[in-house]
Amino acid sequence: MKRSQHLITLVLAVAAATIVVGVTLAAPIAAAAPESKRPRSVVYLIGDGFGPVQVTLGRLYAGKALALDGMAVHGSARTYSLTGAVTDSAAAATSLASGVKTHNGVIGQDGDKGEAPTVFDAAERAGMATGVVTSTRVTHATPACFYAHARNRGMENQIAEQLVGSDLEVALGGGARFFPAERLAKAKANGWRLVQDRKALRVEAKRGDKLLGLFNDSHVRYGLDRRGEDETEPTLLEMTDAALDVLGKDGRAFALMVEGGRIDHAGHAHDAAAMAREAVDFDAVVARVLQRAEAAGDWLVVITADHATGNAGISERIDLEALRGARASAEEVWNNVRRGHGDDYEPKAAALTKLAAERWSVELDADEVRAVIEAKGRYENATTLAHIVSEKMGVAFFTLDEQRGQLTHGHDGVDVPVWAAGPGAARFNGNMNNTEIPGRIEAALGLGAGARSSETPPRRTAPGKRPVY
Repeated sequence: MKRSQHLITLVLAVAAATIVVGVTLAAPIAAAAPESKRPRSVVYLIGDGFGPVQVTLGRLYAGKALALDGMAVHGSARTYSLTGAVTDSAAAATSLASGVKTHNGVIGQDGDKGEAPTVFDAAERAGMATGVVTSTRVTHATPACFYAHARNRGMENQIAEQLVGSDLEVALGGGARFFPAERLAKAKANGWRLVQDRKALRVEAKRGDKLLGLFNDSHVRYGLDRRGEDETEPTLLEMTDAALDVLGKDGRAFALMVEGGRIDHAGHAHDAAAMAREAVDFDAVVARVLQRAEAAGDWLVVITADHATGNAGISERIDLEALRGARASAEEVWNNVRRGHGDDYEPKAAALTKLAAERWSVELDADEVRAVIEAKGRYENATTLAHIVSEKMGVAFFTLDEQRGQLTHGHDGVDVPVWAAGPGAARFNGNMNNTEIPGRIEAALGLGAGARSSETPPRRTAPGKRPVY
């Protein structure tokens, strides 16, 4: 009798706790709409390198539940490519855009190098407006897979040429170096309007179609490195709002892909603070999209990642105060050291020690300073610096030696989260192959049968000489 009473009490307690958690996290904007209703538009958000650890670290950094945590539909996706168990962004984004597996480094082509039609192709045939937004270059792997086809992701000049001739209505991000004057003239002839700073974006977004935003020669600046009110580059949130305004003008149906691309870059760089900040900034975009989707009532919102990055781990030594107190990325700190002191070791060492204390409240010893300054390779100085600082904050990554030997330069092969909200969201429950996601989006929108769901095993190829990441 006593045991039965204990069991009843336990069941009631668990049920009560479940109700409380449901009330706390399941916000109305994140609810799955009835399946009988068909969405008119879709917002497809991809966190590059946004694996389970990046999600958790973002939540710890924020000190509260993320907008993602309140979403009623939550699944997961397998990410391997034809190259092997660990994908790069090009192969993963091809799967997410076209529903096929391909080899690492390939943009918008299947395993036999044939052009792979995308979910945007299907949307455009149905008269929907399409666009891409990214915090990386607009010609980078993830956005490129939604409008271009190339045998190698490094062919960014050719990808840029395909962009200006595409049917996209919006492309916002970095990458101005791939748009010389003659290419911009061609873009203008094709109806594109160019914007290059935050203020112009706000003005031009109100005017209508074909908006090309190029806000940095390379990638848009890390959130940690932004210059407050003096910043000329828009945030990912500001670019997303502008894209939604342009694409949804006069009630048009649309398909928008938004990439939080610098989560991945911070993971490659072993920069825990920058990675956490980028994750929180991506979640702010999620919150805004969910808010606007609730008001619209007929948007499907799908959120996932292409892969995780860095083999990141959160230890019991994590110093959240130090993490939240970071005032610059390691990339920015090292660039300041490198630009100001040439090849002279002592001035560099003094500047590095001073900046580490100012930006992260971290003390570097003489051996750590030497390891950073004497590191060899394109990204090695900043990555060595970030690795040391992140370890002091209680966040671990691949060893530097192990990462150097990887073709993806630090991706890892875990399944990634999938979230969905709005009409059609229930299709995204459970575990799936990443190739299934675009077909499910098309099926929800009534654009196709959603037949892209085959389980293609990875085909291990001989390692190449050039890293892909």
